[in-house]
Parts: sequence; C-alpha cells; structure tokens
Amino acid sequence: MDKTCIESFTHKQLKKLVEIKHSTGLEDSLIIIENDRPDIDFFKYPCRIDSLVALVCLSGEMTININLNEYHIQPGTMILNLPENIVQLNSEQQCSFYGISVTRSFFEKVQINFSDIIPVYSQLRNEPCLRLSKDEIEIFCKFISLIKLISQSTEGSKKMETLQNLGAALIWQLYDLILNYPPVSKNENKKKRQEIIFGRFIALLSQYHMQERSVTFYAEQLCITPKYFSTLVKKLSGKSAAQWIDNYVILEAKNLLKYSDMSIQEIAYQLNFSTQSFFGKYFKHQTGMSPTEYRNKV
Repeated sequence: MDKTCIESFTHKQLKKLVEIKHSTGLEDSLIIIENDRPDIDFFKYPCRIDSLVALVCLSGEMTININLNEYHIQPGTMILNLPENIVQLNSEQQCSFYGISVTRSFFEKVQINFSDIIPVYSQLRNEPCLRLSKDEIEIFCKFISLIKLISQSTEGSKKMETLQNLGAALIWQLYDLILNYPPVSKNENKKKRQEIIFGRFIALLSQYHMQERSVTFYAEQLCITPKYFSTLVKKLSGKSAAQWIDNYVILEAKNLLKYSDMSIQEIAYQLNFSTQSFFGKYFKHQTGMSPTEYRNKV
C-alpha cells in the first residue's frame, strides 16, 4: 500500500476486499461481513472506510487503533466505525468477525434521516467499541442470519423491500444498543434540536476540517450565530467548537506525520495552512512539540 497518504476505502472497494460468502442482493449499499481468516492485510496500514461498519468479534483477540486510540478486541466486543474514523488493525493477531457495512445511500433508501441518529454520533466518536452481552450478540447475529436466509430464498415481488426493511430494523436495533452505553436520559424537544445541530456540525467538520478552521464558517453553514453555536457546542459536549476543530485538524496532522511519507511542508498545504511555519506554530501550540519532534518521537 502507498504510504504517502491515508488510504480510503469506498463501500464498493470494501466489497472486493472482504470475502462475500452470502449475497444479499443489496451489495451496493449493504454487505454482510463474515471473516474467519487471520490475514486482514488490507487494514495493516491506517485507512478510512466510507461507510458505517458494525462488527462483533466471535473468537480470537486483537488490538485495533481508531483515531490513534488503542482498543483491545475480544469475543463479545462490537466495533462501530464511522466514515471519518482512521482505523488500523494488528494483523499479527487473529480474530473472526461477523457484521455489516452500510452506506449513507442505504439510509436514504429506507428513509432513515441521517440526522435521526445524531444522538449516538458523538458517543461513537468517543467510544467506538462496546462490550455486548450474550443476548445482544444473539439478537445482532439473528438479524443478519435472517437477512441472509431471505436473500437466499426464492424470488418474491417484495423481496428487496423486505431485505431493506430488515436492514433498517437492524440499524435501529444498533441505535438503541448504543444509547444504552451508557444510558442516556430522555431529551426534551429543545435538546433534541440542539443535538441535531451538533450532529450536523460534526458531519460538516468531518467533511471540511482539512480546509476550514474558522468557527464562523461552521456557524454560517448551520445558519446560526457564532455566539449561539459556540454556546451550544460547549453545553452539549463539554468542549468548545474551536477545540473540536483543533482536535480534528491535529488528529489528521498526527496521522499524516506518523504514517505518511509526505514532507511537513506538503502536510501543511494538505491541511490548508498558508506556510509551513504557520502550521508548525499551530501544531506546537496544540501539542507542545513541533511537527518534526512529533514525527521523530513516533
């Protein structure tokens, strides 16, 4: 794999990389992942997957790095990947997975508004791995088994609709599952609206953090004042909007410094800094060390 940048896999590419044992007929938007092989070499280097991936570990153990944080995976652990996450698996260890990969287009097909799942978005950003009970694992696996069973049955006039609805039901099941880790109190309408705005901010930040670092830019995209925007983000997340922006930019910078062969000047331009010097001062202010010091350290 070329290490001059962090590899990004589309859902279509992921479909080619993993061994598809059972066709669902929905492969353009939903695939079932059954991996009982130890050689997951396509995740050996840091990468992004442009889809929502939910995997439960059935056997074996391994470590996974998500956004530079290390997690220990063992039987009963569920990994929930967001499209903007940077992921790297330890391919020297063995683990078997069972799960799904779902595109945003699938949400549109089954008429799930992406903003409806915003309450769990920041939760998954902070804690992408869950420890499931036996019952929770069984329910998750039975949903997938039912999708497989119906997809292999004889054709019916509503077969695709049935499969799509089962996929939607599984997404909502995951939604409820995530909200229970930890339990979240019932939200009032005002707070729900604020959570939707916050979720839209995170989605925008995932898309534009390499081009835009201004709080005003994101407030304008959300059609609210910078003051209200900053207050809302601080209230909901405990961090200011500027801190969220800086965190995304620094995470991107650290990954490029650690894993790519790009020069510091190239990284500075990639992250839309006008000069290498400006990038260096920004990075040192955020991390306490220069980009060169960080690269040499890791």
